[in-house]
Amino acid sequence: MHASYLARLLEPPIKSRERALKHVLRLECPLAFLLLVASSASPLLATIRPISPANAEIRLEGVWAFDGRSKCKSGNVWVFKADGSYNVIMLPDPVARGTGQWTLRGRTVSYSLALPDGFNSRPLTKRMVITEYGPDRLVAITGRRVRHVMHRCR
Repeated sequence: MHASYLARLLEPPIKSRERALKHVLRLECPLAFLLLVASSASPLLATIRPISPANAEIRLEGVWAFDGRSKCKSGNVWVFKADGSYNVIMLPDPVARGTGQWTLRGRTVSYSLALPDGFNSRPLTKRMVITEYGPDRLVAITGRRVRHVMHRCR
């Protein structure tokens, strides 16, 4: 490091806004420029969205299909239960292929692998982050960045 750079760091702070702006515009101090830009942009970033049905409370209890084109007549569905368990069903056969555990914290769904009945339950090692939510549709991204679009079966 140059001695002049260290001396500039130890200088007293600039008192007037105009002198500070001239100092930044000369690009003598890139860090000051970044701090000035960040401080002016921070009120814009701190906006709070009003609570609406889309981002209020997420309710997963029910039957969710992974394929919206099938109208819940065929394909893979998950049945989320209020007790924290879920079943994997391959429609049109209504028999559960596996059972797992799930929990919802904020917008993150943690779940275990669904295993056939008789197997011990596994820890909640899988995660999906819900990026979009509506009463009949949700979009979630897994830890491996796989996007799932799920539709509620009525």
